[in-house]
Amino acid sequence: MASASASPSPSPSARRKVRLLTAAWPGRREPHRGLFVSRLAASLAARGFDLDVVAPRISPGDERREGAPPIVVRRFFTGDTPGRRLKQHAGRPPLRVLATYAAGALSAALAGGPADLVYAHWVLPMGVVGALAAARLGAPLAIHLHGSDVRRYARPGGPLGLAARLALRRAAAVLAVSEDLAAFAREAGVPDERLRVVPLGVDVRLFRPPPDDASRAAARRALAIENGTRIAVFVGDLTADKGPADLAAAIDRLGDGFRAVFAGDGPLRPALAARPRSLVLGAVPNEGVPALLAAADVFCLPSRSEGAPVSVMEALACGVPVVATPVGAVPDLLAPAGRGRLVAPGDVPALADALAACAAGPRPAPARELDIERRADDVVQALETALAPGRGGRRA
Repeated sequence: MASASASPSPSPSARRKVRLLTAAWPGRREPHRGLFVSRLAASLAARGFDLDVVAPRISPGDERREGAPPIVVRRFFTGDTPGRRLKQHAGRPPLRVLATYAAGALSAALAGGPADLVYAHWVLPMGVVGALAAARLGAPLAIHLHGSDVRRYARPGGPLGLAARLALRRAAAVLAVSEDLAAFAREAGVPDERLRVVPLGVDVRLFRPPPDDASRAAARRALAIENGTRIAVFVGDLTADKGPADLAAAIDRLGDGFRAVFAGDGPLRPALAARPRSLVLGAVPNEGVPALLAAADVFCLPSRSEGAPVSVMEALACGVPVVATPVGAVPDLLAPAGRGRLVAPGDVPALADALAACAAGPRPAPARELDIERRADDVVQALETALAPGRGGRRA
């Protein structure tokens, strides 16, 4: 939902029709999936865009059509593995998996009627699908780069890497959530006048520091952790590439004065739950995360690969120091002094030292510049550039 500071909604005749293609969108079974995209969509709707969202189904019971204008969601079907994200298709050829997604997404994208703009999140497969759909619809294309798909699949010289680069060159506007992804776009041939770095933001009305010490003490009591114990919070998938095992090992190294709290699910959950100083909560609704951050002395994301991690932004918006690895946009997010520390992936001793230092130090000022409404203004500027005459595809 847009804040009161958002621009007033234009008249219906002035609203632009956007076909938004995304590899992740919230569903009944997983309301947190792709939440940052749906938040951005709500902000865009408040700024004069009617969004026809094309997204994969998450569970077999998902309806093909959800919502009502200005945001309508049409789910495409992905074969016999609904709900499984691209990175969870271990053992299956990436080209085959992406082709399955792309076929369903393209069919849904073309079934929605005319559009003024095609706006794709993630270049593989949605940016490639978006390029095909935009050509068929006679509409300009914008692509928002997020990172994981590029690093996993878009190898130079490979067919997926070639497809990604061709789609980026076709786009009238390319948005990247980090400087390193912007560099990837430049290497692919995207000129600077079509490129903009726009990390997605967070709802700073929800993610903010606790109002007082009593609220923070109550959040800690809710976790049933001994008073005086330092708490490191992790929010994310419990998978090897996110590094939760490194956090658990670092906390064990620090001893009884520290606990790790994991909010998330995944294959490492049983092993983490067996660690003596780790508390595994499972998946936590997004509205429950601020209470965890209120209890935290430090937030930790020791990941191997990221774009611009929303979990880090949420912690910074709440004024929690962050210990993370220098991947994706994380160094940019931690660049202001006092926000946290960077450690090399897999360096458990350094991770333990950084956690101890940040947990004992002062809390940083909340990062209010990460407000999703400010980011939405930047996205609108990029989309307006793509919609300008002569910037890629004729207007539908």
